[in-house]
Amino acid sequence: MVSFTYPLSIIISVYNEIHTIESVLKKIDRLNFNGYNCQIIIVDDGSNDGTTEILKDINSVNPNYKIVYNDTNCGKGYSIKKGIQYINSEHVALVDADEEVDISVIVEWLSIDSLKIDAVIGIRKYEYIDTNLYYFGRYILSSLFKKLFHTNIQDPLVGLKLIKSSVIKSMHLRSQGFGIDSEILVRLIRGGYKFKQKPIKYTPRNVDGGKKIRFYHAIDIMILWFKEVLK
Repeated sequence: MVSFTYPLSIIISVYNEIHTIESVLKKIDRLNFNGYNCQIIIVDDGSNDGTTEILKDINSVNPNYKIVYNDTNCGKGYSIKKGIQYINSEHVALVDADEEVDISVIVEWLSIDSLKIDAVIGIRKYEYIDTNLYYFGRYILSSLFKKLFHTNIQDPLVGLKLIKSSVIKSMHLRSQGFGIDSEILVRLIRGGYKFKQKPIKYTPRNVDGGKKIRFYHAIDIMILWFKEVLK
């Protein structure tokens, strides 16, 4: 029987989030996991806006954080896969560093996982819509994903997920960029794993506010999907 040091690992991929990373970590530290500590794995993906320096300062005060630094910007998928190598827990949560979603639901999701399912994935519910462009794009991509993979998954690009560590470690993930979010879902579907979808509060940023994903990323993601269908 495998023995784990932590009940939960949290992987945070960070790229140029100088304005949010400290707040995200404080929110995680305030979460109550029945008195147990979590393993916090942070992968700094070659930040150049001062995020790296902040993380080094944080790590000097809290050495329990596992912080890994990419020399250059390698992509979200690359960073998450690197973080997976350090998991030492039964479950892992994937958390973005942008504060767009309410991460406190992770505590509730852990109790859901006791129902013997393999993963819980979020469905972003807009707190407000600053622009209809992102909303429309998300609708088109979600509809396409459902059609291609014959699934009822509502939000294939959501970042917040809770997955059994053994499950995500068994996935042969290839995506280097934003496609990692939906590739994980494809692996859940194709592997016949049991999962639940749960709504999460979502306050989207715009480009000026630090949003990273662009139109060309959506093209890359769709190419990934069609390659998966043709495999």
